[in-house]
Amino acid sequence: MKDNRLGQWLLHNGPATGEAMAERIADGQTSTVDLTVFNRARLPDYQ
Repeated sequence: MKDNRLGQWLLHNGPATGEAMAERIADGQTSTVDLTVFNRARLPDYQ
């Protein structure tokens, strides 16, 4: 039996992800979804 927990997450977040990507490509920024929490600059630099 296959564990499908991730598939449900993708199904529910898919529309918001698609909208954010479309806005980012078309306008260069997002107005609907705040993507600042995904910015790598907020993390410490591990080298």
